[in-house]
Amino acid sequence: MLQSVKIRILAGFLLVTIPLAIFLYYSNYYAINIVRDQISKNYSNLLDLYTKNTDNILYQTNLFLYGMVNDQDVSIINAYVSDSDEYMLTKLRIINKLNISIGYYDMVDSIFVYLRKNNDLILSSQRNAYQEREIIYDNIDTLLASAEEPPYKEWRVVATADGYALYKMIAVNANVFIGSWISVDNLMEPLANWELGEDGGVMLLSGGESIGGIGSSAARFSNMDIKAGESNSSYRIVTDRDNGNDYLIVEEPSLMADLHYAVIVAEKNILRNLPYFQQFIYTIPLAVVIILVLYFVFLQRTLIKPLFDLIRGMRRIGQGRFDVRLHEGGTGEFRFLNSTFNEMVREIEHLKINVYEEKLKAQHAEFKHLQVQINPHFYMNTLNIIYNLAALKDFKSVQKMSLHLADYFRFIIRTNRTKVTLEEELEHIQNYLEIQHLRYPDLLLYELDVSKELGNFQIPPLIIQPFVENAIIHGFQNRREPFTIHVHARADEEDPEHYMKITIQDNGKGFPEELLGQLNSKDYFEKIGDEHVGIWNVWRRLRMDTGDKALIAFANAEPHGAIVTIRIPLSMDRKR
Repeated sequence: MLQSVKIRILAGFLLVTIPLAIFLYYSNYYAINIVRDQISKNYSNLLDLYTKNTDNILYQTNLFLYGMVNDQDVSIINAYVSDSDEYMLTKLRIINKLNISIGYYDMVDSIFVYLRKNNDLILSSQRNAYQEREIIYDNIDTLLASAEEPPYKEWRVVATADGYALYKMIAVNANVFIGSWISVDNLMEPLANWELGEDGGVMLLSGGESIGGIGSSAARFSNMDIKAGESNSSYRIVTDRDNGNDYLIVEEPSLMADLHYAVIVAEKNILRNLPYFQQFIYTIPLAVVIILVLYFVFLQRTLIKPLFDLIRGMRRIGQGRFDVRLHEGGTGEFRFLNSTFNEMVREIEHLKINVYEEKLKAQHAEFKHLQVQINPHFYMNTLNIIYNLAALKDFKSVQKMSLHLADYFRFIIRTNRTKVTLEEELEHIQNYLEIQHLRYPDLLLYELDVSKELGNFQIPPLIIQPFVENAIIHGFQNRREPFTIHVHARADEEDPEHYMKITIQDNGKGFPEELLGQLNSKDYFEKIGDEHVGIWNVWRRLRMDTGDKALIAFANAEPHGAIVTIRIPLSMDRKR
């Protein structure tokens, strides 16, 4: 056991990696996560306090706005003519009330009353009143649209030409609205005094997207793919796609609006006060890499190279190349394996030749039988059509049908062909459909369509006819309206470089649900017996050519009809 290569490699690997892995995990991961937890808790507490304070201001502003809904002047101003003295006096009283009240809300930029009938905006602002008025006028349609939409307590975010803003709009009646306006920059201004270190900052998110930021690197935070509410932990780590640096993210949602505050701290600032652990972070992994490289050099010579030589030899055998031989040297185990492998290849080479020749003979005989087996199934239908046309004394149609029938038989009797072009197969189908069309000139329509690049593609003969024939036999019964058959051949849209798709669709009554489930089951054709022999022949011959690469699928069309899809690999030797 001690001389085994397996035991030596396993023991050496465990002795080298386990102690190093335990030490690295314990010293680095544990220490760094403690620091992360402490820092995230500190910033989380600060952010929670700020968010609650902001939400309280928004809530108090809400109370004021709803109180103004019942104000007498706000309620009656819409009843006055816009240029009347009563209107101007009422407007002045409203302005005085707004000017007095806005001083209680430092964070609020503007409080306003909008009269839709007169397009008049009565506004009190703690900022630039003219600029605020212009911005609100530019966005008045958005504000009006949300005035009566629930939830009524929630503040909304709007994008303006100068950035983003928070607003609240309440409908007093159909023409009078009262609202409040807060710019995002004003909302985040107190956060600018927070000490977040180099590359740190604060982001404000709404609807999963950034609407504002503060900090030296705020403009770069959009590259970090920060989405609100993605983690249940008190923090998470996000990597900047541009510079590869890691950042610690602490989030806090607002209860009064669709807002998330996110504090961003660079990881390098967190570890700056841990010089001892920083040394281990850089030196120990380097030492581990050097040791593992030396160890893998040893593995390469004693295990990996001989093992890959053995695998390469097995792959060549799987590809049918039996001239491969392995060097019978190295350690005891591989010397025995290589010698046994070479002997096995010699035995397989002789056996494979004999088995392959017998298999080719058996497959060729089975293919001939399957191909000929389809012919009697159509002969009876053809004789029945000829009989009906003769009974109708339609001799011109009989002559025309004879030409199509001659071409059809010419195609059938060439049983020595195991492959035909797709174009030849469709010409054969056209002869069959023309014969049927002569019988039902007003009730049978068909369309054959094949891509030009697929016309010369080689397929087994008679793989489309059984489905077209079944469509007429089963879907064309007791019909008064025209019966249509479409046969299309296209490159498969899912894998156009490797597969083609042949679709046979009609507008008949479709498959019964029970039969449809059976036809689409995996093992139905394995035990089908004499039932649906035409479909079974197609399935069997495709398996002989492509293995399990070809696929036949059955479905019902909307509102009625049947669809058969044959998916064939563009390389018909895929089985091998």
